Amino acid sequence: MISFDHKVKVYYRDVDQMGIVYNTRYLEYFEESRTELLKSIGLSVTKIEEAGIRLPVVTSYCKYYNGANFEQELIVTSVIKDIPKAKLMINYKIKCADD
Repeated sequence: MISFDHKVKVYYRDVDQMGIVYNTRYLEYFEESRTELLKSIGLSVTKIEEAGIRLPVVTSYCKYYNGANFEQELIVTSVIKDIPKAKLMINYKIKCADD
């Protein structure tokens, strides 16, 4: 199992009029975390793609429990449970950095 914690700060551009992170921004946080996870184990996305390997997202799913708020610091944990031969599955969990 490979796990990586990526810190994210919620900026004004990320929130709706209520000051809560807009739902699609979480997917962008996941993408940032995926890139940093791969980098942490020595895999550059650029080099992977130069080798002819593509990393499309074919399925995504979110279950929202509590919305993050403007200026909060979050930790996005990315986890690869198994090293696959063809299909990489990464699970994500976001929590407040203060928790």
